[in-house]
Amino acid sequence: MIETDPATEISARPGGAAPVAAAGPDTAAEEGSVLAALAQTAFRRLWLAELLSQTALNAIWYAAIVATELETHSTTEISLTVVSATLPVAIFGVLAGILVDRWNKKQVLVWSNVLRIAISAGYLLYGWSIVVVFAMNFLINIVAQFFSPAMLATIPRLLPKRQLTAATGLFNITLNISQILGMVLLGPTLIKVVGPGVVFAVATGIYVVATILVALVPAEHTPARETRPADERSPLGEVYAELREGWGFVRSDQQSWLAMVFLALTWTILFALITLAPRYAASRMGLRIESGDAIFVLAPAGLGMALAAGLLDRLHRHFGRWRLVGVALVGLALTLAVLASVAPLANWWVRNSFDTRAERIAFHQHILVPRVAIVGLVALIAGWWVGIVTVTSEAVLLERAPADLRGRIFAIQLTFTNLASVVPLLVVGGLADHIGLNQVILLTGVIVLGAWLFTMSPLVRHPRDEVESRE
Repeated sequence: MIETDPATEISARPGGAAPVAAAGPDTAAEEGSVLAALAQTAFRRLWLAELLSQTALNAIWYAAIVATELETHSTTEISLTVVSATLPVAIFGVLAGILVDRWNKKQVLVWSNVLRIAISAGYLLYGWSIVVVFAMNFLINIVAQFFSPAMLATIPRLLPKRQLTAATGLFNITLNISQILGMVLLGPTLIKVVGPGVVFAVATGIYVVATILVALVPAEHTPARETRPADERSPLGEVYAELREGWGFVRSDQQSWLAMVFLALTWTILFALITLAPRYAASRMGLRIESGDAIFVLAPAGLGMALAAGLLDRLHRHFGRWRLVGVALVGLALTLAVLASVAPLANWWVRNSFDTRAERIAFHQHILVPRVAIVGLVALIAGWWVGIVTVTSEAVLLERAPADLRGRIFAIQLTFTNLASVVPLLVVGGLADHIGLNQVILLTGVIVLGAWLFTMSPLVRHPRDEVESRE
């Protein structure tokens, strides 16, 4: 690799800016900023493609859940919708990373979006059979497993080293922005006005634009691959051996293992709430609004997670990580119990306050806004507790993993988390159809409380914090 002078490195890259003659501390900081990265035409195109693709995927995710609810009114079917989207991550996530390392990244980016154009258009057949939603969910999320690593691997080719940190941070923020754009703005608005089918059609158009953008990214020079010695292991064999090494570390380190378990628990709970949200919105045992308005439950939960992530470093310093996780588990269990009680208490109050059915219906409409506001507040608090457990667990994994094992440990975490959620999600759907939504939410809270009793309560041994060790 040819070394270049930092002052002129940008100009040597495709789409780069003009060279800079000299850079003092302030200039160097500016050149390493997000704005400096976005000034590079090729990177800006890649970033816009990522923003558009993720926004379309999140809008499709929301529309698929709502379409399933509208077509079936079955929580079991919604569970299958969620599982069909999460299972590809568990099955193909690691394999996709292996293959992308060996393929031309630009071609992966282009063909991933071309395939997603066809798949998102395929969703339009959901009225023929809800199985179409399951199949398209599965396929589009398989493709996503190839697009994301190819996109991340392309960034260093487009930017100088000093801008990579800012660029990586921008792409992480972009994931959150795309969730807001897709699941809070685009998806719910279009569903409210014209229905899920238009969301799928608009997403198809978005993928067309994203495909054009990645096609304009400079081509990658792929060097000839060296011949592999006959006695050397295959790429899959190498990865299998490396993953076994990473799994061995996680199982031998108590804090890493607890972090992995808590991530699986909290993400399963999140997927369960996403599964139950449309029925909770539409059911008479929930909010009694339209299923497309489930965002009134999901958006506050997402906001709570974001708030927790922003304040967590300060909370860790004051309370200690594991102590805070213990409090969060208890808080989450109690919050889920409150969420399960809002509708039954409101129904009980109305039933015992009015004699005629007409009066009850009228009063239910009268208290609709307060009830939605209460549920939104409870969902925000639940998201806060989930965010504390999730972000803390990710930080523990990141800090305790040896540098040479870090990538494979996070690949294991992603696979483990998604696999662990499959069976519970299927059970949640069936139980909700048979015993009721609020009963399942309450049972979920009991499970979280049980997780606290077995891992973080004073009755068991658990890791000590730096804060605790100084006391």
